[in-house]
Amino acid sequence: MLKVAVLPGYRRQGIGQRLVRAMTETLGRTGCHEVFLECRASNHAAINMYGSLGFEETGRRKSYYTDTKEDAVLMRQGPGG
Repeated sequence: MLKVAVLPGYRRQGIGQRLVRAMTETLGRTGCHEVFLECRASNHAAINMYGSLGFEETGRRKSYYTDTKEDAVLMRQGPGG
């Protein structure tokens, strides 16, 4: 499991996007063909960023987060993503 986060003062500068892109490119070079992730349904900025990187929503886990009972959005990036 890997958690990607950017400190609030550094958000909206493309740092998260560069981190995720570097991770998926590195995984691709090692033969990985799919990457799966999850994030809170309320985290629209992350969902939009992942979408811009070729991730697509594949489902939801209802009430997944125990602190808020919020859903988790499941996303997948496949070959060519």
